[in-house]
Amino acid sequence: MSDEQQWNFEVNSKDWEDILIRCLHLLATKQPNEQSGLFISHLRPTLPDSFGGQGKKVYCFAYKGKFLPSGNLDGRYWKPSQGTKEKNSVCKRYFYSKDLDGNKMKRQVMWLKDNPDWNIVEYSIGRLSTVNSEILDFPKEMRMLDLIRISTSPEYQKQEEERANITQWNEFVAQSDKEEMDRFPLHFVKDDTGFGDFSESDPFNSTVS
Repeated sequence: MSDEQQWNFEVNSKDWEDILIRCLHLLATKQPNEQSGLFISHLRPTLPDSFGGQGKKVYCFAYKGKFLPSGNLDGRYWKPSQGTKEKNSVCKRYFYSKDLDGNKMKRQVMWLKDNPDWNIVEYSIGRLSTVNSEILDFPKEMRMLDLIRISTSPEYQKQEEERANITQWNEFVAQSDKEEMDRFPLHFVKDDTGFGDFSESDPFNSTVS
């Protein structure tokens, strides 16, 4: 990991997957431009030579476009495991391979059912009960940690909760008459402006130097 991306953290494997799903929803919602450095498109990254061997390792990135099928474009041959799995509109596919020494590697490709143009691709080695900054790596040209920081920030999570409440309210309105609506406890203020700016350093509005 580069000096610019130093960030010490450790989460359990379930929380790590939740973080990746948040990143996926954030990309699909905010639709950053190519200059943001928050995703890779067109060319699939090649796995670094250092990714292999024993121990625990994770290498991941966000990709815009149709990632699958990918063949051996990342430098490895992969064997698929079952078909696509879907839960809460998040789709996943798993693939397995081995390095030159026979160590097992797993690849997980994740996308949204209603917006398949965005993918989170994760490679891992070893059985992961936790994920921390010591075993985590990303392509150098991508600002993956900025993406993680924003998707886990209290400001963004608050906006997501408000958006979920608005969606719930709109669904209720569509199915209710006025008398029922008058009895419905409204606990939020509808904001038609959508997502606001996070800050001047918001990477969705900045370019890679």
